[in-house]
Amino acid sequence: MATQPAPAASGAASARIPPVVAPLLQLLPGAAHAVAMVTVGHPFDTVKTRLQLQLHPGIVSCCRELVRSEGPRALYRGAAMPLASLVTKRPFEFVAFEWFNSRFNHLPGASYFGGFLAGILGALIGCPFSVVKIQLQASGRDVHANTRSAILAVWGSRGSTGFYHGLGAMVIQQVPYGTVYLGTYGKLREFLPKGYWSTAVAGGVASLTTWTLLMPLDTVKTRIQAAALQSESQRRLGWTGQLRHVVRELGPRGLWAGWSPAALRSLPTSAASMLAYEKVRSLVASEGRRDEHARRRVT
Repeated sequence: MATQPAPAASGAASARIPPVVAPLLQLLPGAAHAVAMVTVGHPFDTVKTRLQLQLHPGIVSCCRELVRSEGPRALYRGAAMPLASLVTKRPFEFVAFEWFNSRFNHLPGASYFGGFLAGILGALIGCPFSVVKIQLQASGRDVHANTRSAILAVWGSRGSTGFYHGLGAMVIQQVPYGTVYLGTYGKLREFLPKGYWSTAVAGGVASLTTWTLLMPLDTVKTRIQAAALQSESQRRLGWTGQLRHVVRELGPRGLWAGWSPAALRSLPTSAASMLAYEKVRSLVASEGRRDEHARRRVT
């Protein structure tokens, strides 16, 4: 009878999270954010990209022509790339963001510095995916039948360096984006009352603010990466060259081409993705607390 407590200890030990798995659980909230963002937001992103490249005069005509020529699935054309990109990079971005917040939360503006760090990681990891995604969105099936075709075209034209075409523009776009988006979200999360609606509002407002302020950076980055397979003169335009080209051709308002679908996308997409992120983050934290409790029982 004296040996009865042993099974309880064994059960507690078996409930513990294996040490190799515990760090991986911290990546799940970012992955959930990525899946929700692509599912809700990619059709808007396709329209935004095509408007930035001046392929259609407006949102309605863009949707109509795409659906008429290739069916509704055309709005998800190139979705494999952002999904792969976001599932790869977003977990690390959010881990860096939350780590900085928790470690330096005593500093004013800690959430913005965390967003800055996340933006650097996002640009370095995401550039190859972005190049392929934009090639798919900017063309029809007659040019690139699928993602593999676009990857091979970039590789055949430029080799491995082609996948980092526009990296400088990507850094210029992603770092301010991460800083403003995650920094604003972090501040709103801190001050708003806890709850689903607060998370949705914080995500939507942070995204809308970011796209409104930083849309010109995304427009120039998109045009640079769309030129990856174009003539040498187009590729050599670079950041300032593309900026001048857009302003000369379309005026300053051309830098905000595609803002409407981006704004329409920002509220539902960011609200849904932040809800998914916080829900999974809460589940992971709860699992971590249970694991810690099991460890204490064993020791």
